[in-house]
Amino acid sequence: MSTQCYGDLPALYALPLKIDYQQMPPTSTEIRAEIQEQAQAHYRGLEFTYDDFEAILSAVSELNEIRTTDNSYFVLGSYADDAESRLETVRDQLDSRPGGRAVLMKDVADEWEHSYPKFRLIADFATYLVGIAEHRCGGFLVEMGYFTAIDDYFNKTYVCKLTYPNNGIRETDRKYPFSWMQVGIFDLLSEEQRLLVWDSEDALEICISRIP
Repeated sequence: MSTQCYGDLPALYALPLKIDYQQMPPTSTEIRAEIQEQAQAHYRGLEFTYDDFEAILSAVSELNEIRTTDNSYFVLGSYADDAESRLETVRDQLDSRPGGRAVLMKDVADEWEHSYPKFRLIADFATYLVGIAEHRCGGFLVEMGYFTAIDDYFNKTYVCKLTYPNNGIRETDRKYPFSWMQVGIFDLLSEEQRLLVWDSEDALEICISRIP
């Protein structure tokens, strides 16, 4: 019986695998055997064929640079308006570090339709998750929920938060730019000294320089 598919991705992508990828090349028979064993234990009663594992093995190969570099960065944020260009600038700044590799969600297998397992695969391999928070719209609210709920992700997350004048009230619409959920996450990160604030693109560059 084959796995159910969502878009171009098998449900197997959501499997919480525990494999030491650093010790195995992505096409090794050991990884294939370990994935098969864990998958069949996780999805009781299902049998997986060789073809069922080709997509996930391909994904591991796609992320090879991230998993093998000294420090890798998964940059998250809004793709709305000019915010996307800021994400690209942050990615490029981190990517230029010696031994560093930085990616945006869109940089990895952009044909994948199911974003949750894609997020999980990149986040599993990345050394750090770097969020650029500008507002509540067109941002990464779902991803913020993920890295807050999963300790392994939260512990390696830094967020650069845009500050607004007048105590956070924008004169254009008199509306606080961040949701209550975001504010709670900001508070948690602030306690861990992993919340950085910026009010200009120069200040954002300084924030990024403070990330390990």
